[in-house]
Amino acid sequence: MSSLESRRLTHLESTIRTASGEQLITIERLVAEVASMRVAEVALARRTEVACVKRRCPHCEAEGAHLHGKDKNDRQRFRCRISECRRTFNILTGTPMARARKPEKWGQYLSYMTGHCSVRKIVEAGIGVNHT
Repeated sequence: MSSLESRRLTHLESTIRTASGEQLITIERLVAEVASMRVAEVALARRTEVACVKRRCPHCEAEGAHLHGKDKNDRQRFRCRISECRRTFNILTGTPMARARKPEKWGQYLSYMTGHCSVRKIVEAGIGVNHT
């Protein structure tokens, strides 16, 4: 998945700041539409942002965990500083998606399922899931 370069993002931000009222409404509608299609991805990004600020251990509830590298899915890992705990965790620890494979794709998959699409159509949609 590609992300915006820093320079392009800065340009987009300045363009949005100078947009007219009608343009802002259009932008707002577009962002809401894209966010609803990529709800799991947005939720993971929000959860990551909050976790990096609070750094609260889900096991012992202590604050101040330190950064502990990234996992194979490029999610930030943390390690508790309390000597009795010292456990590692990521943003999904303690959630139903904690050990799920490809949690960023579940939102799109569920939106197709609630739209009564067959598994074949979901696979053909190209969201990156296999029929099995």
